[in-house]
Amino acid sequence: YVRIIRALPAHVVYCPQHRAWRSTYVQPESKKKQNEVLPKEPSLAEKVLQGPELEALLRVLGADGARCLDAAFTRAAVDEMARCKTALAAKQLRPIFERVRKGSLTGDWVPASQDLKTAGVLDALLAACVRLGNILALRALTRESHARVSREACPHLLSSALLALDAQGSSQSTAAAPSWLVPPQKKPYDPTYHPPVDDDAYDSPLYRALTADSPFGVEHYERDGNLHREAAAVVESPEDFRYTPWALAVAMSADAWKPARWYPDLACCSPGLHVISFALRALAHVSSGPLDDPNSPKRAQQMVADFVSSASSIVTHMRLHEKAPEFMDLPLRAQYMVIEGVAVDGNLPRSYLERHLPYAAIHAALMDIAMGHQTAADDTKTPFTPEVFDP
Repeated sequence: YVRIIRALPAHVVYCPQHRAWRSTYVQPESKKKQNEVLPKEPSLAEKVLQGPELEALLRVLGADGARCLDAAFTRAAVDEMARCKTALAAKQLRPIFERVRKGSLTGDWVPASQDLKTAGVLDALLAACVRLGNILALRALTRESHARVSREACPHLLSSALLALDAQGSSQSTAAAPSWLVPPQKKPYDPTYHPPVDDDAYDSPLYRALTADSPFGVEHYERDGNLHREAAAVVESPEDFRYTPWALAVAMSADAWKPARWYPDLACCSPGLHVISFALRALAHVSSGPLDDPNSPKRAQQMVADFVSSASSIVTHMRLHEKAPEFMDLPLRAQYMVIEGVAVDGNLPRSYLERHLPYAAIHAALMDIAMGHQTAADDTKTPFTPEVFDP
């Protein structure tokens, strides 16, 4: 599974609504026969990286197998964190990241981004973050599948449900466990369904921790102890990942974003750059302090907030100057959607996102995407005319 997730084809991306990795492949018109569309054979990743397949696997593996699988994903995630650290912790790059931090809200980040592009840092950082995000997404989906299987196959086996939290020794968890083992009600398949954000009637603290793996929870069982302990060797100092929010924000201008497109029907970005949300939260989580520090979740969430504010400013700056040659091919509308997803996944208040990226801008981006205009180059090729609005 680790080899599959690390070698994903560019067109296979994680779709949270589908609980699976889906293909965005569209057959070129030149290869289609007249009046015939030839289907593309699903890749191995599409076949095995999906909720039902993982549930079937975990029924066979059992609780101990689930523990081993989770440990393999954790080790793979830490390996990718080490690659992220290579791009973030170099001492010669810290002055450049500091210039980005100070200038991200004023437009003075552009010269620094050119220096980082020349050094090849931004593309390398994005590649490592995408691999890390995919591994963490698969880990979260595996945990969710484990929770579902545990509830159906062994509803009274507490230790099985607590494996992913590494909390068997917690007296508080054990005392309150019976009320936690109630997963949300199953719903019919609906790709447009969004789980309720503030409705606690369908999910419990333990189930939310198993499925969302949020590092920003108030209670100890909502912190990811396994990942934090495995990453201890990578995080030698909090300074190693201090500039993560601004590095990922300025990476919005990297060339790696140019082939990216947003797919509204899948709520994802191809080639999978939207999973940097998982990477950002994980890096913030492991570098924000000890697990038993009550202020660590606040520091981690502040790192996500710093990314949202800086990335919103940087992308808006590029949007205002999108006719410039260096910005013309960037999918700035898709980047708006990615920033919104990071804010929502990071449990930031909607009011915070509104201050930095108003909903009017997000709605306008969605309208442009619906019209097939994701870059300034698309606007040049097919400019808007009144006829497109005629019935």
